Order: sequence, then structure tokens, then C-alpha cells
Amino acid sequence: MKCANLCVKGLWMMSFACFACSCSMEEAPLDPGLVRKFSFTSAYTGTTYPVYVVLPEGYQSSGQYKTLYLLDGDDVGLPGQKVYESAGSLNHSAAARHQVPGALVVAIGATEDRIRDYSPTAINMFKGQGGGVENYARFLELELIPRIEKEFGADTSSLGRTIAGHSLGGSAGGYLFTHHPSVFSKYLLLSPAFWWDEGIQMRYEEETRAGNVYRHTLVYVGCGEFEEGIAILAEEWYRRMRQFYPNCITTFYKVQNAGHSSSAFDDFEKAIDFYYLNQ
Repeated sequence: MKCANLCVKGLWMMSFACFACSCSMEEAPLDPGLVRKFSFTSAYTGTTYPVYVVLPEGYQSSGQYKTLYLLDGDDVGLPGQKVYESAGSLNHSAAARHQVPGALVVAIGATEDRIRDYSPTAINMFKGQGGGVENYARFLELELIPRIEKEFGADTSSLGRTIAGHSLGGSAGGYLFTHHPSVFSKYLLLSPAFWWDEGIQMRYEEETRAGNVYRHTLVYVGCGEFEEGIAILAEEWYRRMRQFYPNCITTFYKVQNAGHSSSAFDDFEKAIDFYYLNQ
């Protein structure tokens, strides 16, 4: 897919950086008392990840909370504010607005192994880096998720789990959709880097479609207006969800007058609203 590389080759490094830069100053600050932090070393990737669990307001340890797993959770936006703080605050606001119980936000730091962890193949463009997303998926499914569900009273069904990611994190979400369909049922894909390796993730979707076509899923796809190649493939992913997956609730949103990093906050705000609207 030649269009996959249009003007986006340098965008891989912009994960959720500047996520909070367009944050409204009216957004309520996150209560630090609702954040639990720990480190987790994965046997599958060999990496130690910082994990930030943002509890919903009114949290009770005996509850069966839905979970929203957020990649690139420790990126920095506004001075002194990280992605998990912005996302946690937006999550609280959206849950209150829709008058439903809030989800647990499980924000996972990217570390220096981000390219390896979030990409499906190693490519020459990045000196052979990449190809570790399968091990990362196993880390999520077999290590981190069981711990979260045991320690925080989370819903243990795939229907209660959501994955959210931006750029390569969004592409990793697409990989989980195709290759690990029993782990998550909801996907918030922000500016997904489906251009990686000549659009290999789009081929994965075609190859696994027959086995996934009747799943009950929710898929949000968004990007910035000025993202060119990323926007082309993001909209194509949305078109496929709508055309081939009859039990998929999906939408596509393009943030106007915004590029790769500047669209992230508004895109997540739309995504979390769509998530709660379709509970």
C-alpha cells in the first residue's frame, strides 16, 4: 500500500507527546489520591514498565469495574502533567457527564522500547527496529491484565476491557484487534500508524477477517486533518469496520486544523465520549 508512507515517515516518534497541550484550563485537575503507581517487569519483553492506575471517582475495591488500558501513559504534555493525568481527568468528566460508573484507567509507560513493543515487524527504515508487538500483547494478556483484575476489582471479561493508543500505540491496538480478539472488545485508535511496513496491519485485517467478523466490538478511529497518509489509512480502517463487521459499533472523527500531536487531546476527548455513549 504505497499511500501508507505519504509524508508520515517521521511521525513515529510523536506518541502522546503534547497530548495535554490543547487541554482546556477548565478541566478539573486529577486528584492524586486516585492514582496508584507501580512497576511491572515482563517475562515476555524483558522490560520494566511504569504503570499508573487512575481509579474512578467513588471507587470501591469490591466493584467490577471496566478497564481502559492506555499506551504511552507517561508521556509529558503540559509542564508537570502527564498523559495519564489528562486522560484520567477526561475519563472522570465523561463518566459524570453520561451518569455512568467510571472505568479504571490503566496507563502504561512506553519506556525506551516503544518502537519494538508497538510495531509488528522490524523494518530497515528504523535500522531493523520493531517486531515486538506479539510479545507485548502477551505481556498485556497474560501478565498485566490478570494483576489488574485481581488487585483492583476489574471486570474479567473482554467486554469490560478497552485499549487506547496514539500513533504506533494505535497501530498496536489494531494488532490486538486482529491477532488477540479475545482480550479486548473496545478499541480507541488515535492517528494509528497503519503505514508501518507498507501497511502490513491492513493486510492482517484482511487475513483475520473471517474469524473476527461477527465479534461484538466498539471501534473509534480518529486523526488530525493535516495527517495525510495516516488519515487515509485511518479512514480506510473505519470503512472496513463499517462494511465487514456487522456487530461493530464504529465511528470516524477528524480533528480540524490539527496535525499528528496537536490532535491527540481533542481526539481522545471524542473517543472517551463515544466510549461512554455506547456502554
